[in-house]
Formats: sequence, structure tokens, C-alpha cells
Amino acid sequence: MHPKRILPIIVILALISGGAYWYFTRTASAQPGALTASGTIETTAINVSPEVGGRVMSVAFQEGDAVKAGQLVAKEDDTEELAAVEFADSQATDTTRVTAQEKVRDQKKKVYERKRDSGAVNATEVEEALLDWEVGNANVILSQFEHLQDGRKAKQARATLEKTRLYTPIAGVVEQSMVKVGENVDNQNMKVMRIVNINPLWVEVPVPFTIARTLKNTDTAKVVFTNKEVRTAKVIHVASVADAASDTLLVRVEVENAAKTPAGERVIVSFNPAAKVAAGDAPQ
Repeated sequence: MHPKRILPIIVILALISGGAYWYFTRTASAQPGALTASGTIETTAINVSPEVGGRVMSVAFQEGDAVKAGQLVAKEDDTEELAAVEFADSQATDTTRVTAQEKVRDQKKKVYERKRDSGAVNATEVEEALLDWEVGNANVILSQFEHLQDGRKAKQARATLEKTRLYTPIAGVVEQSMVKVGENVDNQNMKVMRIVNINPLWVEVPVPFTIARTLKNTDTAKVVFTNKEVRTAKVIHVASVADAASDTLLVRVEVENAAKTPAGERVIVSFNPAAKVAAGDAPQ
């Protein structure tokens, strides 16, 4: 087709698209004095990554499965870590050394007291017995310290074991599982699983500064989806720094999503500053 004929068609399509968007925006402004802004629906998403490298021994969830916050989603081979915990726990609970040193100290104390009180032993022997008792007491203190250290080593061993377990910090749905059982993973920015929470959803929109400064957390707004569905949302965050070029503040609103609408949709957010002004919240 000749370029001169294509250009008018492109212009007509642009006008139709612009008209549709204008109509959609006006639909979102059903209330007189309402302020509208467009934004993209977002969701909370996290990537579960290993703290230490190793071989994946089990994956508890597959793509599409629902998970709760704090649930174990995958586990690495922990054979060595379990053995280390078992050994460290046995050391931490063994008080044999402390008990033995206490008995030796108590015996040396009796020897010292007997020599001191007998009157038949010279001063040098008494002093040697006293020193021997003091050394025995020091050995008890040392063995008690070593026992305490064994307890700390046991805690450290359990902490190392825990690093082979991967948990999700949020509730949601497994969007993507990146590894299979038997594969090796490392802790160099490697992702094992992606979890998304699509209920609630949220969207950030730029709002004129004079209006945004009157908004407070839990204030309501309307979110209009492309299918004309309208849902009530609440303000959860107003930015502290304005965009100087547009004189706007980013406002984040949260909207319930029991219908499990996917994120990424372009929506219109409608505020009603006129109602706030009528209620006495006009900007100063």
C-alpha cells in the first residue's frame, strides 16, 4: 500500500484509541469533582534463594500451589549438617569433664585443709597444697567455660543446618519453580522459587500535590478495571517526596482481589477530593 494511504489510517486508529481511553477515564470519574489517574496493577512478589550452596533434596510445592508465610518450600542435602548437629549436641549435654574436675578440686581442698590443720606439716608443704587446690579450682572454671562453648557450638551447628531449609516469608502462590530435585544450587543470586501474592493487589498513581497531601492511610478510592468493574480500594502510602517536574506525589492504594485478577492490568484510580474539602480537609 502507498505510504500516503497508510498515514491517514494510522491517524484514524490513534484517534479511536485516544477516544476510547478518554471514555474510559470519564467512566472512572462518576462522582462530581473526582480526580482520576492511571496506573498499572502490581503484586507483591519475592524470590526464594538459598543461603548456602548444595544439592536440592526436596521441593515441597509446584507451580500454582498456594503457600503460607513461613512454610518450608525446599530443602538441600543436609547429611553433613545433621551429623554436625548430633555431635555438637552430644558435646553440649556431656557434663563428664566438669564433674570430674569438680571432684579433683574437692579432693585437693581436703588435702590442703588436712595439712593446714595438722600442725605436723611445714609451711612450704601447706603452700604447695594450697596452690594445688587453686589450680584444681581453675581447672573447674575452665571446664565450665568449655562446656558453655560446646553449647554455643551446638546452636551454631543448628543454625547452619537451618540454612539448608528454604522458607517463604510471604503467603501467596508459586509463580515459578526454578530447580528440580537433584540439581545443585549456589547462593550467588540464584533463585529457587518465585512466590507472588495477588490478594491484595496494589497500584501507584501520581496525584497532584495539593490533593495528595490531604490523603491519609485508609482513605478510600475507586479502581476501575478495563472490563469496567469498579472496586473500592484504600490508601496505604503517600510518598514523602514530590516530583518537582509534575508537582505530584505518588499515592499507593490497595485493592482486594478475591477474584484473583492477574497483575499487570492498566487501571484507572479515582479519588474524590471534593468530599474531603466538604468535610473540612481542604489544603491550607
